[in-house]
Amino acid sequence: MGMCPGTTGVTTMFPSSHILRALADEDRLGSYYFLMTVTSAPVIIFLLLNVFTHVNSSHFEGGTITYKIYSFNSSYAQVLITQTYIYSSAITCTNAMIASQSPIVDLSTRGDFNISLICVANCTTSGGYTPILHTGYCTDLSAALAISVTQRSDLETLSIGSYFQVAFQQSSWRSLTNGGSFWSVACTISLILRPDGLTLNTPPVATLISPIAIPVGVVQYIQIPTIDADNDDVRCRFATGAQECADVCPPASLPSGTTISTDCTLTITGAQANDWYAVALQIEDFWDTTTNTAFSNVPLQFLIHVYATPSPCLIRPYLYGNFTAGECVGVQVGQPFTMTLFSINYCQSSGYNILDIATLSFPIVTKTTIAPLNSTVSYVTLTWVPAALQVGSQVMCSVAVDDQSQQSNQYCVTFTVGASSVPSCPGETIATTTTTSTSTTSTSTSTTSVTTVTVL
Repeated sequence: MGMCPGTTGVTTMFPSSHILRALADEDRLGSYYFLMTVTSAPVIIFLLLNVFTHVNSSHFEGGTITYKIYSFNSSYAQVLITQTYIYSSAITCTNAMIASQSPIVDLSTRGDFNISLICVANCTTSGGYTPILHTGYCTDLSAALAISVTQRSDLETLSIGSYFQVAFQQSSWRSLTNGGSFWSVACTISLILRPDGLTLNTPPVATLISPIAIPVGVVQYIQIPTIDADNDDVRCRFATGAQECADVCPPASLPSGTTISTDCTLTITGAQANDWYAVALQIEDFWDTTTNTAFSNVPLQFLIHVYATPSPCLIRPYLYGNFTAGECVGVQVGQPFTMTLFSINYCQSSGYNILDIATLSFPIVTKTTIAPLNSTVSYVTLTWVPAALQVGSQVMCSVAVDDQSQQSNQYCVTFTVGASSVPSCPGETIATTTTTSTSTTSTSTSTTSVTTVTVL
């Protein structure tokens, strides 16, 4: 670059950190710097924007955060905090990364690179919490849905009595019909003793595959799958405020008339094809149906995509498995567990095929390549060996997708993992014992039966 006639000077380059931050918030990362020419005349500043990479980072598609008590004494608890996030397939996951749980996913060109799960409320009672990174390891991928799923779990030692809120906050959502680009996924952690004065609370676990595709103009009822290890009363509500939902707070972020019931059914109708919405929910647990103070709350955020009714075949695939949808299954650490998912293709005669049966699971669930069972049914087989850190509650969801981009029903199963035996699920009747005694006199015989039912 030449200087003005008659001037002398020194050319200096320096990073423009504030521009980098602003552009990172818009998810465009690259090399930004000023080129300054200092002269004996008035200073002239040339701004040179040299972008060697330019990445549209609208990659976030939802997620959830939960925790459980790993161990505790009278003073401290070891708390396992688990973060699960869904990204567009621009974030690379492979089957090898899922199987080896290595390496960590690469977010180095994204605005949320090196962002931590931070305390955002009641931090004076956070009990020694230290921020942990959000970047996780691959658990699932689907080319048909164009998603990659990550999860990480971290142990934190916290003081008994701690009560605070953590959040993963950054941008960007994809372009949405209502709402902006920033997200905040927030979880309230409580180490306050439950009313029995003996135990610490375990919050609910909830998850859904994102995005969920719904046909335009047809009311949809989406059941949110949840499990609570304490068998508490679980309720759902819309997220509220900047800490829980940032730019996508309901109801303004959703189509008119969208509701969430306390029993966790989302009712939504897509008004226009190609609309995209972000749903931000909080799932809370209560001592019983009569109480109104939650022990804790965990987030669940996901995308809704409205599609035009396809032609000529309008019937979505149907997905089912070895267990009833929503069923809880007991499994044991170290013991292999296998299940098969089946998808019925009602559009096969119109020339359409099932592309994938996608899953949202946990480490390490391996999935076979989708294969035909017959002319209309396809299947995959899942295998999982539960690990010690997975003792407690887990939720797995799946969905089939065809080459019209039609999705099946979401098929979800919950699991309760036992350390040394196959456990019963929360609230499940585990034993029914009938004791019968008979007494006889010279004139009559009487029989008395006593039935004892034990419920977790």
